[in-house]
Amino acid sequence: MHLATGVIMHLKLPKVLIDCGWLSGDDFPGQGPVSGVKVVWANGDLASWGSFTCDSCNTTDTSGTARETFTPGPEQVHHGTTIIERGDVTAFTLVNWSMGNKLGFLGDVVRDQGHMIWELRHHKTGFPTGLTADVHGTANGGSPGVSTDLTITAAPSPNFATCKTKGAVDCIYNITHISGTATITVQGNMCTVAIPPVNNLDANSITVNDLGLVDFTADFYTGPDPQPCGGFEIGISINGLSKKYEFGQTDTALDLTAGSGHGNGGTALIHWQY
Repeated sequence: MHLATGVIMHLKLPKVLIDCGWLSGDDFPGQGPVSGVKVVWANGDLASWGSFTCDSCNTTDTSGTARETFTPGPEQVHHGTTIIERGDVTAFTLVNWSMGNKLGFLGDVVRDQGHMIWELRHHKTGFPTGLTADVHGTANGGSPGVSTDLTITAAPSPNFATCKTKGAVDCIYNITHISGTATITVQGNMCTVAIPPVNNLDANSITVNDLGLVDFTADFYTGPDPQPCGGFEIGISINGLSKKYEFGQTDTALDLTAGSGHGNGGTALIHWQY
């Protein structure tokens, strides 16, 4: 965004006043653009949203203009509610002071100055309003061994009203849907189970807190029972002791650990919805 202020002498004064006015202690410019005028910028709140480049901003040039350029900083969150910020930038043109006139600086600051109104839009969001997760598990080598290729959907739990903004409170998302396949190997027999249906979804939550810790747990039984493998419980979980989620993040990659002794490791990629 380019900001500019200008100084122009609109009156056409007598030549003798322009040439000899200094004898009385007052300088008068000729008609047209006035160069060499010192300019002081008051950028106000706009300075907190980016950076400024001085393009001959401190003194008016031959066109009577002083300019600066504002470059917005990177937006931290690219989704959510659009927030509009407004304010103004003031350019103080110190005409009297620059020309050595008697009123000097006092005369410059008491008169009206150049005000430029600006408007800036950015996004603000709370915690995610839902998620999907692509889960790719690997067999744990035990009996039974289970590998998974799943898509898990989760929605906010009833407590979500308390965590819509960033704060020291856990946000819990209840798993609402699981689809995909699970491959179960037991005693040399391998069965591929289509999911859904899912029976007895025991532990079914994903938790995010203000520190960025993510706790991911899904324990469920496959069904109907595949033969000769039978129905088995599948556990998916992560260690929530390290920071995983950044506020406003779109995707979070997790490493899975064995869950409750009957689960499997692997990876999960969470796609957050805002």
